[in-house]
Amino acid sequence: MEPDEFLKIQQKKEEIGRAAELRIIEYERERLCQLPDLAKNIVHTADRDVTAGYDIKSFETRSNEDGNSISRFIEVKAVSLLDYRFYWTRNEIEKSKYYQDKYFLYLLPIAKKTNLILECF
Repeated sequence: MEPDEFLKIQQKKEEIGRAAELRIIEYERERLCQLPDLAKNIVHTADRDVTAGYDIKSFETRSNEDGNSISRFIEVKAVSLLDYRFYWTRNEIEKSKYYQDKYFLYLLPIAKKTNLILECF
């Protein structure tokens, strides 16, 4: 494979990944629509820190016993409809262990021929 071809493939993967992240942010805002203060505080972490181990910081619809909001750390993976395989980095796995039940892995299927993200919610 020539370097230019490799770069094009990588760029396309990044575009698809970003589109998937934006779709999940939209979904999270819809999910939290009854809690607008939380919905407006969703953070697209991947835009700020690629080493965070998750892409989006959102929130649960319930509070903890102290009345504080509970964070939700979301890793988004755009996956093929054919096999749903994805690459999970060591850092992402470590963060999932660290955040435990606050860590969510969202798999968002894409249509391979058109690279369209499917509406699955």
